Amino acid sequence: MTKFHRIKADSPAENDVSEAPPLEDLDDQLRSAIRKVWNQQPGLDYCIRDRWHRYVWVSECHASKFGLSAAEMVGKSTNEVHPKDFADEINNRDDLVMSERKPTSIERDPIHYPAICATRIEQTTYLPMVEGNEVVGVSCYATDVTKLRKRELELQAKEEQWRLLTEDSQAGIMIHDFKVPLFVNQSLVEMFGYTDQTDFLQRKDWQVLFADEEKTNTPHYRKRITGKTVPFVKRRFKGVKKSGETLWCEATLRFPVIWDGRQCLQATILDVTAKVVAEEEFERLTPREKEVVSRLCRGLTNKEIALDLGISHRTVEVYRSRAVSKLGVETTASLITKVGSAAKSYPD
Repeated sequence: MTKFHRIKADSPAENDVSEAPPLEDLDDQLRSAIRKVWNQQPGLDYCIRDRWHRYVWVSECHASKFGLSAAEMVGKSTNEVHPKDFADEINNRDDLVMSERKPTSIERDPIHYPAICATRIEQTTYLPMVEGNEVVGVSCYATDVTKLRKRELELQAKEEQWRLLTEDSQAGIMIHDFKVPLFVNQSLVEMFGYTDQTDFLQRKDWQVLFADEEKTNTPHYRKRITGKTVPFVKRRFKGVKKSGETLWCEATLRFPVIWDGRQCLQATILDVTAKVVAEEEFERLTPREKEVVSRLCRGLTNKEIALDLGISHRTVEVYRSRAVSKLGVETTASLITKVGSAAKSYPD
């Protein structure tokens, strides 16, 4: 068999093509060399079949799926290698590709290969092989997409969990990039008095804020998303509903989140208007009145409060009556309803 000639790189004249042997003489050597290169890539799942459905070129990776070596598989027909139904499927696909003379790709349902103890989802590309005007066979390249499809299913499951979480959440949730909100859940839409998500998303997120609050919050958010250290626990801002009515909101932020390929901010927003009103009302009381009311809101009786504060039962009743009158309510129950959320957190 003719050996490969070493190519000299000193000058073009020394590589005279007239000295090279005919390509036909190198055919077997070229095939052998190409096969070795291909088989050095263990994941290369490739084969060529002729128009009679015989394997004429097979990678070791492809042959191993059927418990054979490439040498054992070459020359065999699909009917000799595969079960009849699988062979018929392959033959029909080959015939279609050769008749249409067009490349095609398909993704099969999971296939179990006992020889390698694996079940795979494969995406196979078929290419017609044309010599002159005649189709002489089909080349096939298979890609194992099992892990990819598994990740896609996991992502779909996570997206479904996210959808259920946001839709069922009583808190408002917003994703925004400081230009426009990109996502809002229904709770936030209703919190600000809009009819649906489309109606809300047509407006910039700072249009639900008063101008003074925008000046405070927007620079803060921008610093956070660019990675700058800014003191932060929770932030309150005064919002305005679509109707013009005001409300107080408390936002907890998460930095950063990736949404549609962009770095964004996720805000979980609660309507704390009632809490703020309660705090404002509670601040109208004197320190001693606050001590009495806070204990009432925690369920203590007048006698227990008197013992706790070291004052008389009658004095406790005086402070309770003053608080009821000052806050414009008639009963202790109404007093607790009005300022309970603020009074319970008042320090002893």
